[in-house]
Amino acid sequence: ESVSMIIPELKEMQSKISEKVTVEIYKGERGIKTVLKEILTKKEIVEGYSISGQLRKYLPEFSEYYFREQAKHKIIHKFIYTSGIAKPPSQYYQVRYLSKEFENPTINICYGQIILNLIWEPELVAIKIKSKQLSDNFKKHFDILWRAAKTK
Repeated sequence: ESVSMIIPELKEMQSKISEKVTVEIYKGERGIKTVLKEILTKKEIVEGYSISGQLRKYLPEFSEYYFREQAKHKIIHKFIYTSGIAKPPSQYYQVRYLSKEFENPTINICYGQIILNLIWEPELVAIKIKSKQLSDNFKKHFDILWRAAKTK
């Protein structure tokens, strides 16, 4: 058999292979900035919870840049904050609140097929997971939390 005859069969086999999941770990200030800059380049809706102003607290100068770029590109952020947080940084934030008992030192964010876990203490670490299955699952859980969260 010639190679050209088996190419369609190979392509069909390749399409049946389940998704490739990738996990990357980024450390320090530079790592957090790297994963957050990717959000600004992808320009997809971002959903997240356990937000309590960590970016402004740990990376105040970068947070100003991030909020400016996020607003410039009109990237919608649907975030669930724990109560007691100042007003959202831009008009493109849709915010709801859960009580302080849900406060957590990590942030969980999802956009597209990417899940980010941002850890702020004892050191800055970002765990980036690319998985359609996990991101679909995250979005289902997020929707439940979103409906339970309060608008004020």
